[in-house]
Amino acid sequence: MRVETVIKNARVVTPSGIVQGGVGIDGGKIVALARDQYLPEAQQVHDAGGRYLLPGLVDPHAHPGGKYPIEQDWLTESPGAAAGGVTTVGAIVRVPRMGQPFKEFAESSDVISWATAFPLGKELSEKNTVVDFFFTFTMNSMQHVEEIEKYAVQCGVTTFKFHGNLKQDATNPVSPRWAARIGMPNTFDDSMFYVGFESIGAMRGGSGRAMVHCENTEIAPVFLKRLAADGVNGIKAWARRSQDFAEAEHVRRYGYLAKVTRSPFYVLHLSSKEGLDSCRRVKEEHGETIVETCPHYLSLTAEDDYPGLLGKVNPPIRWREDVEALWGGLKTGLIDTVGTDHVVSSIHEKLVKGDTSDHATDPAKDVWSTGSGFPGLHTMLPVMWTEGVAKGRIDVPRLVEVCCTNPAKVCGLYPQKGTIEIGSDADLVIVNDTERRRVVAKELLSSCDFSVFEGRELTGWPTMTFLRGHVIYGGGRVTVAAGFGKYLARTH
Repeated sequence: MRVETVIKNARVVTPSGIVQGGVGIDGGKIVALARDQYLPEAQQVHDAGGRYLLPGLVDPHAHPGGKYPIEQDWLTESPGAAAGGVTTVGAIVRVPRMGQPFKEFAESSDVISWATAFPLGKELSEKNTVVDFFFTFTMNSMQHVEEIEKYAVQCGVTTFKFHGNLKQDATNPVSPRWAARIGMPNTFDDSMFYVGFESIGAMRGGSGRAMVHCENTEIAPVFLKRLAADGVNGIKAWARRSQDFAEAEHVRRYGYLAKVTRSPFYVLHLSSKEGLDSCRRVKEEHGETIVETCPHYLSLTAEDDYPGLLGKVNPPIRWREDVEALWGGLKTGLIDTVGTDHVVSSIHEKLVKGDTSDHATDPAKDVWSTGSGFPGLHTMLPVMWTEGVAKGRIDVPRLVEVCCTNPAKVCGLYPQKGTIEIGSDADLVIVNDTERRRVVAKELLSSCDFSVFEGRELTGWPTMTFLRGHVIYGGGRVTVAAGFGKYLARTH
């Protein structure tokens, strides 16, 4: 037997444990998994140098086309995914950003059927990405939630996002125009959640999943008014405006609606200890519940000097006790997945323009008017390795579970993605777990000119990334052109 590629001399992280050896690759698939002396002959051989070989990371939560044209975001951000070992990106998209004529502020007339918007969005995405991807459709109308079954059949989309934080303009966490800026101009209420969950609950074989941003922003203005009156500002004020119980209450509310409608439930970007306790209770009542957190909630706090206002995000970065509680949840299995919530931004966007340029304090001089969100694809793996594996909070197999295998399972891509097994896609990452490298934003592959991890020394950087058996990153550079990535339809 002779194959196209062999990777040898690796610590291969498989579902059954860590194996000293390597893999054989042919036709984009893993066809052999063995100790080095039993691997087949190959046209090309890569020596991993005794390093770990992981499955390519599956990021279930990124936002290409958030505030800019979707094709532009794929072109500038997917190389960072490849360099960071992320071979599959779950693109949470909004319908006005799927290739329609770009408007900085979307209008209600732009909220068309996803069945209409999908073909162009898929085409533009495939032409401009270097990694594989799937879509999660954001729900912004009753038509959307009533057509969920159609989207599964026609588009191969089985995950759907609901924004608990963006229901009404008056309680929008950033400003009344922010939702329109990110492609969600319509207001809505819990009836849209209920009908959507009902539609997902009726999908064949439980193949669908409701992904929910849990953050009760209707309460937040109470705290905003008090903080403003006291002259409190800065990133600590942002955390105090949207307190932990606001996240916890939404987890219980929408978890209960998911139980009633028999809809699989997915808690996006969990940020707090209090929210984690709610997740525990919801899981006890509704077994089809998955919990996600993000690298920034596992490594940054509002007490840190840096990143300051650059760290504004929704829900907010919180406190040290929340960081430790979330790591505990990851270790015990209460938290199932990790996603980046990657958003394209810039220093100008954050600290000068702000998200909407409609605040009395513009240019953005304080936390209330500062722009929201930041990138994270390129740094996902090294942050998780440094803060998790290197500090003994989780081991390497658990990192693979939460960053690769579980996201693939939850999103309907396993065992094609997220695992090193015979027959799986040869999406693989060789990891340097000994060298420490300082994060410098200008060296990261992104259009963003800052990183919330700037200056941190991290280990666990990829040295080589493979997608479907092809080297897409190696020698410090991306080695394939835009258009190499493919859309992944899920079955219903």
